[in-house]
Order: sequence, then structure tokens, then C-alpha cells
Amino acid sequence: MNSKFEDFALSRLISFDSPLYKVSDLIRQYFYQGDKVYHYTNFDGLKGIIESNGFWLTESTFMNDEQELNSGPLKLQEAIKDHYKGSAQIFIEALANYKLVPRLDYYISCFSKEPDSLDLWRTYSKNETGISIEFDLKDGKFPHFEGLPEYKISEVIYSDKIKLDFIHKLLIVAITEVENDLLNGINYTDWNYEDTANEVRITHHRSEKSGQTIYFRSSKIGLIPYIKSNELYTLDQIPDEKKELTKKLPISKIIVGPTRYFLEIKRSIGFFLHYSEYENVSVVPSNIPFRG
Repeated sequence: MNSKFEDFALSRLISFDSPLYKVSDLIRQYFYQGDKVYHYTNFDGLKGIIESNGFWLTESTFMNDEQELNSGPLKLQEAIKDHYKGSAQIFIEALANYKLVPRLDYYISCFSKEPDSLDLWRTYSKNETGISIEFDLKDGKFPHFEGLPEYKISEVIYSDKIKLDFIHKLLIVAITEVENDLLNGINYTDWNYEDTANEVRITHHRSEKSGQTIYFRSSKIGLIPYIKSNELYTLDQIPDEKKELTKKLPISKIIVGPTRYFLEIKRSIGFFLHYSEYENVSVVPSNIPFRG
């Protein structure tokens, strides 16, 4: 991601002994460290993912949970006001009138840690066509799921308490660094703190628009912008020893949602996987019984 703040933090801090090194450590805590993630979709989605060797990432303001996307910036405003609540009244009033800078473009694809979720089957398994694709990230995170600093897969923070704790820690370290820089003659014309705040919500596989082609798909609310994950990198950016990893997604299992037709579906998906040169991918039924 190319936010002003994170570019500064993640590039500068690796080579200098700076308080902002703690910021990168805080952010890395929310990078997803598990070995497996799951993507719920239907048969058309599976076909598209395998044939295109990637995912669609939707522009964040067109996601169903836009209100949650705004949660981070609002929590950061709240934390800043709390941090300076003992300051002069004129400063408090200035904070109250401070406006968020325009949002940069974030693109998101959603994954789950739950392989067989009843709630998600209710959304994705209509007409008995839902599947959950298991991805093994142990050896296959790069380049499909991580290419820092442009994109990564990380945790979503839903708890307001954890959000505020994270933001307060981040704020203290960042303010200390800014104060040190100002004392040393480094000026900040603006600090795009909304980008940093988005860390508390936009934390699935994501990317910021940075030269990729933007596509549009139709929906009931108009034309939705999206980008393709397999266009987030080019082969010349991949080390030679890693190029083999770009050829196929790290799919390890496909879980078929509740259905009366599992055996038929298993056979058809197995044939498709074999034709697509995906071997050693198991196709298994959901543990949740079908209720027609």
C-alpha cells in the first residue's frame, strides 16, 4: 500500500533506529499469521478464480460494510481528541474542526478463518452452489496473498476496545517521532492519518490503485470498480526461485456447501481441477447437513 504514512514508516524504519520502528511492529501484529484461509464463493467464482489465477478485489467504498470501513478513521479522531484533552481550549476547538483527508483507493477481497461456517453458507450456498476454497499459506503466501508494501492479508479488528488500544499505541509512537522530527527541522505539510486508521478495518487482502487496470462489473447499484490480484505483480518483479509459485494458487481443499448432490458436484469439480492441472486438491462435503 502506498499511503504517505506507511511508506515513510516501513521503508525508513528498517534501516534507522527510530521510534517509528515500533509502529511497524504494531502494524505487523495484525498481518495474518495462520497457515490456512478460506474463500467462500459459488461454482462460477471457483471457475473464475482458477482460470484467471487470481481474485477480484472490490473498491472499498462499494463494499457492503462501508460503515465498518469508516470505523478506523473515526476511532483515530476520537483517540487524538482524548490524547490532547488537557490541552488549551483553542487547540481542542481546532481538533473538533479538523477534516479527514480524502480517502485513497483501497481494493479488498474477503477471506475467512472458518472452513465450514453456517452463517457464510447462508450467504453463499443459495441454490446449493456454495463452496469454500482452502488456501495453504504456509508456503504459498507470496505472491498471491502478500507483496509488501502494495498488498497483504491481515486480521480484521472488530472489537472497539482493541481498535482503541492499537490506535493509542500507534498515536503515542507517531507523535513522539513527529515531535522529534520537528525539533530537527523536518516539517510535515500534512499527515494522511486516515490511511493509518484504515489498518483497523481494511485488513484483508488489499491493494491501493497504483497503475493497475481498473475493471467494472454491473450490479443492482450500478457499475462496481475492481482490480485483479494477478495484476498486482509482474514476473520481472518476482525472484527467479519464486516464479514457479505464480503459476497456480495454493489451493489445498474445496469444501462443498450443504447440498443433496455432493457426489455429482465432487465428480465435476474433480474433473475441472484435473483439467486445470490442480492435483492433490481434496473435495469434501460440509459437515453441516442440508435442509431443503
